[in-house]
Amino acid sequence: MRENKTLRGEKVSLEVCTKESWHEFYKSYESDPMMSTTSYIYDFERVEKSYSEKMNDNTRLYFTIFHEGAVVGQIYLKHMNRENKRTEFGIALTNDSVKGKGFGTEAIQLLANYAFFTLGFEYIFADSVLRNVRSQYVLEKVGFVHTREDSVFKYYKLSRFNSHAPEGYICPFCLVAEGIENENVLTKQSDIIYRDEYITAFICAGWWENNKGHVLIIPNRHFENLYELPSEYSAKIHDFEKRVAIAMKQEYKCDGISSRQHNEPAGNQDVWHYHLHVFPRYKNDNLYGMDRRATTVEERAVYAEMLRNYLLCDAETK
Repeated sequence: MRENKTLRGEKVSLEVCTKESWHEFYKSYESDPMMSTTSYIYDFERVEKSYSEKMNDNTRLYFTIFHEGAVVGQIYLKHMNRENKRTEFGIALTNDSVKGKGFGTEAIQLLANYAFFTLGFEYIFADSVLRNVRSQYVLEKVGFVHTREDSVFKYYKLSRFNSHAPEGYICPFCLVAEGIENENVLTKQSDIIYRDEYITAFICAGWWENNKGHVLIIPNRHFENLYELPSEYSAKIHDFEKRVAIAMKQEYKCDGISSRQHNEPAGNQDVWHYHLHVFPRYKNDNLYGMDRRATTVEERAVYAEMLRNYLLCDAETK
């Protein structure tokens, strides 16, 4: 992947490295005392060799950072793993004269957006030597989360869509999918109406009084929201949504079906694991004007049994 690509920001632009821009970077480069105690000396042959080696490595993608037509740095992705949708990044500015001006921050933002929304990566990892406080400030400003450190480095992670889950969050829907019952989850295993290797569906523990027995469908793997949900899981969830809708029509004798799904706090999400609601609807039921109430296992069991039996019979006839 060596396309002619330009990423433009307000202060800087990123262009896929050419041999010319590669040399221009190293002609202007001065060693960062945070990284090295020896001075850098430009060597044409050495730079020529490094360009050839890096450009032939398909797990890397290098961009030159330009400001007003001048080379001010280099930024790159490395260890690009398309299967796991993970990559790492590195950045170097030419010298102190271009630092502290926001060039590096904007370059990281441009590259991160390109990696996430064009190349399809979900996670970007980075590291910083412990004494390089400036680098750590920039990473955290962009949104990287400090994950760990050792005697030399601090390690960071940036997710395509940052989690809204609080620190130490115990995901109740992961527990449901794993078959665990404890004080962290209201749902009981008796509420489950269907489970396969991809999804789990169950009677929701919170009810709207005129729409009893509504169902939640979740992926068994943890995906926080719709943005992260892989297509194969989405297909499984929505195929089963249709089966639940037909089962409700048959067993609940409802007049219609509504489904809804929430993402992020502004979208009214309150459990940080993707979930799809499927509601039985009745004429004048005022679903969106009612308050939710807690339920008992016994209340839910009646509806769970109805849907389980229908789905079992439906599967046997196919």
